[in-house]
Amino acid sequence: MTSILQACPECGARLKPNDTKCWLCNANPFGDKTGERQVRYKTNHWAMLGHLLAILAILPATGIAFMTTCTVLLVADPQVARGEAEGRSIAYLVLCGISAVVVFAGFSLLIASLAKKTVYRVE
Repeated sequence: MTSILQACPECGARLKPNDTKCWLCNANPFGDKTGERQVRYKTNHWAMLGHLLAILAILPATGIAFMTTCTVLLVADPQVARGEAEGRSIAYLVLCGISAVVVFAGFSLLIASLAKKTVYRVE
């Protein structure tokens, strides 16, 4: 059977003479399109904007959490600020890192929850 169509109706790619499926989009150019149900998707613009802002704010917020925790701990313990208590300063740095990780995880959860709400199916 030779192909009457010279191009695929879905993507417009050229068809070989004996092809029954398009090589690019794998569509059947001889199939009946009336029985297929079309699915439409809609975008929630406000959720997408919140998603973008959360992505942009994740690193600055993590850095601010680290620096704020370090500053508070150095003000609270003057011996560490002067460099006299090395053991406590390492523990404080670990605590600052943990606070940064907590903020990073919180923003990651926010991003994951907003990603599910940006595009939804319309029947």
